[in-house]
Amino acid sequence: MADKMTVTYHDVSIEYREDNDRWYYELDGRERSAESLANAKKAIDATPKPKKTFKPFQAYLLRYGAELQVVTVTSQASETDSWDNSFDFWVTIEGKRRKESGRRLYCINDKNDGLMAESAALDKEIKRLTAQREAVLKKLEHIAALEAEAS
Repeated sequence: MADKMTVTYHDVSIEYREDNDRWYYELDGRERSAESLANAKKAIDATPKPKKTFKPFQAYLLRYGAELQVVTVTSQASETDSWDNSFDFWVTIEGKRRKESGRRLYCINDKNDGLMAESAALDKEIKRLTAQREAVLKKLEHIAALEAEAS
């Protein structure tokens, strides 16, 4: 029989040493031992997993047909969305918490600030052109006007 036998469990190498009939493994930077392989696995499973840290940050929220808002992104809500592998995030808007798609959230930076300003200018132009178009359409003659001339 060999002096040592090694097993890997959840990326942790567990080594059996026949000379003292114990299982040795390293966990959290410290060498540990157990009387059985099952006990070593239980100890590995019981070790708390490091929490993912998420530092809240501000972002633009742009929803179709709504005004641009600055929100605080507080955490990631889901791993991925169903069709495009984007993430959902928890955001705070005016003190209220809600889930938003990452597809609607944009970085606040100089590049996006310029693009958002350009977009706002285009929105104003659209409103101006729409009003101008409506004024032109109001000048169109209706069929009723032709009927009045014929009589």
